[in-house]
Amino acid sequence: MAEDAFIIAQAPATPADYPSLDIILDFTRDQLAAQHSYASALDSKAGFVLGSASLLSGLLVAWRPPQSDVQYPLALQALVEALPGFVTALPLVVIGIYLFVIATAYRAYSLHSYKDVPNPKVLYPEYLKTDEFSTKGTVLATMVSAYNSNERTLKGKVFWTRAALLALLVEALVVAVMLGIEFLH
Repeated sequence: MAEDAFIIAQAPATPADYPSLDIILDFTRDQLAAQHSYASALDSKAGFVLGSASLLSGLLVAWRPPQSDVQYPLALQALVEALPGFVTALPLVVIGIYLFVIATAYRAYSLHSYKDVPNPKVLYPEYLKTDEFSTKGTVLATMVSAYNSNERTLKGKVFWTRAALLALLVEALVVAVMLGIEFLH
């Protein structure tokens, strides 16, 4: 009988063979708790990115594209003339970036396949009558496996959170250009 979050491992033979088992078990338990805290922090960052991107996109409602006969400062006038449609395309760029932010923030949020150990559903029927030392050895091996699995999940969360933050920065720059154009004309 095996559960996803519990892997039966070879237990050490005697307590004398592994005198540091209790210390390692405590340390591993702390590391698993730290992983969960880190994942929560990444979720908070993804939420911040999503909220900030929504706010920046909300500025589109207030933005008024300048009329075609507007004179811009010299450097901006050259850009507007070189790229016709540049100014009117900016809201579409912001919307595209916003959609990318939503997708990346969702990916950061959706990576929640953490492994928790020990699983009481497995411990009770299979290990209630097993000696304490063997149970600790099995739980430790399972915790190490869960830690490694969670580490891969966290790397994915970090990647998608960074992508969302980068997209937010790009969106903020485009919105800043839009607002600059509006206030310079």
